[in-house]
Amino acid sequence: MKKSLTTLTLVGFISLGLSTPAVQAEINYIDESTSESQDQSDGEGDEQAQVDQAEGLAQEQVIVRISEEGYVTSHGDHYHTYDGKPPYEGIYADSLLAPEDYQFDQADVYTEVEGGYIVTIDDKCYLYYEDPSQAKNLRTKDEITLQSYGLHPQDATAIYQLKADLGLKEDAKISFENKLMPADYLKESNLGKDYTVVYLYRDGFATLMGDQVVVFPKEAPKDAKFDKRLLLEDDQAESVYEVDGGSVVKDGDDHYGLSLEAGQDADNLVDLNKN
Repeated sequence: MKKSLTTLTLVGFISLGLSTPAVQAEINYIDESTSESQDQSDGEGDEQAQVDQAEGLAQEQVIVRISEEGYVTSHGDHYHTYDGKPPYEGIYADSLLAPEDYQFDQADVYTEVEGGYIVTIDDKCYLYYEDPSQAKNLRTKDEITLQSYGLHPQDATAIYQLKADLGLKEDAKISFENKLMPADYLKESNLGKDYTVVYLYRDGFATLMGDQVVVFPKEAPKDAKFDKRLLLEDDQAESVYEVDGGSVVKDGDDHYGLSLEAGQDADNLVDLNKN
């Protein structure tokens, strides 16, 4: 059976808007785009592998919509539509999970996936796991949105995990700001007077501002305050750029952190475990 593949831009899929003051993204699954390319191949999952190889992106193809006609994947700043059933080892948006009160019925199964099933409920396709907390192939809306801005999947997941690590509420907002610097963002957002850098990655950093996480795709300010957990004890780490009292560094595994002359006693460190 031949299955078609269509590549579409994110116009209508990622809704970009200024939400004073941050540029934020919301996945709305509305298809208002025009096709960029179309191809055909045999075998479930083969098309995704071909697209990954052709585009060479680090971002994952996350399945965000399923029907009995095909499925849609979010892939960085665009998405793809495919005919046929989703692949067994696919990665799925957690928005596809079946309602919490759903009682599994084998008669509802559309296809099996790793760790669970795609089921049809009232003519709509959902993802069912006996225990969703154990599923390794689920991605949240925050993770998908961060990947749409070019973040590596590992960084997107780590930044999402900050909500739990920092004791924030599950619905705490994660924003992406590509224009203002943190100090200016604070002035316009009414999120307080101070911020702390809580994550560093190749192209930027994430901050804790009030009860929100805000990501900036640029170097951290030289005079920023940093979470103490960012200290990286590795004499072989490579300096990337300077900050007060030291530098942002990268180790051999491409993990980013801080190297400060005063170590744990540096004035620009904040112990968020005590807050």
